[in-house]
Amino acid sequence: MNHPWLETPWDHFAARLEQDRLPHALLLCGPPGLGKRALADAMVAGLLCLSGAAEACGECRSCALLGGGAHPDRFVIEPEEGKRVIKVDAVRELTGRLALTTTISPRKVALLAPAEAMNTHAANALLKNLEEPPGDTVLLLLSHDPSRLPITIRSRCQAVNVATPPRAAALEWLRAETGLDAATAKLALEAAGGSPLRAASLSEEDTLVAFRELRGRLQALIGKPSQAGAGAADLESMDGSLAWSWLSLFAGRALADVLQVSEDAWPQTAYTLPPAKLSQLQAKADRNRALLSSTVRQDLLLKEWLLEWARLPAKEPIR
Repeated sequence: MNHPWLETPWDHFAARLEQDRLPHALLLCGPPGLGKRALADAMVAGLLCLSGAAEACGECRSCALLGGGAHPDRFVIEPEEGKRVIKVDAVRELTGRLALTTTISPRKVALLAPAEAMNTHAANALLKNLEEPPGDTVLLLLSHDPSRLPITIRSRCQAVNVATPPRAAALEWLRAETGLDAATAKLALEAAGGSPLRAASLSEEDTLVAFRELRGRLQALIGKPSQAGAGAADLESMDGSLAWSWLSLFAGRALADVLQVSEDAWPQTAYTLPPAKLSQLQAKADRNRALLSSTVRQDLLLKEWLLEWARLPAKEPIR
């Protein structure tokens, strides 16, 4: 593994495979920006390789076909281009293909990414494969947020957790890979919620300026609900997914500070911030992010969220 924080989950997978104790379904879960897809691809290659080792040889016929993108025993289910949902037709088609015998490799492998993109009908269709898995088949489900998966799906998979690395290790890797100075690397890692790969993609100056400005704006907004409308107008030009992920991040960081589990104090305010309301605001930001593909007006959601943020010191509950 090129990323040190992936070594533990990889070693767990390799040991299970070499001991012939691999379950029929694995759930790779962890925050975005940790390289779960690269880990999943390496697992797929190892499962299909004819060498029998966990790490693909790169030389056999199976590896050659996989490298060319035309392996008959590999199946990938993702949302269609421009869409956010995996529909039931895609899972039903997968079910039909998994019922066939293997062509080249010792097993068939299907990757669903991200698994939480499945709608209810698709998840129910997949459940049949999990309850009665076809012979010589391994399902790999990749998830950024496994809590959004039905418990019936989660309970039938063995979880492989990809954890965010310690900040010192993440900063060391980030600086070595990008050449960023210490201060910029620290800010990029903060903007990425601790995920090194995501931090590398967010390290452009304009992005970090926007992050720093939002952080200052949120701190200044506490206790000033009359300014929420202007704050929402400023955010409307930002990418929606990025905006909601940062709002969730800041609510979570404030919560960590209140609970005294944060390394850096933020926000610096004289107000007492209730942890329950911060937790609710973080969850609300995550829900609103999931609504980006819906017809719900994002400008109204932003204004409502910022108004609730400004009212944190008040006694009114989060609506």
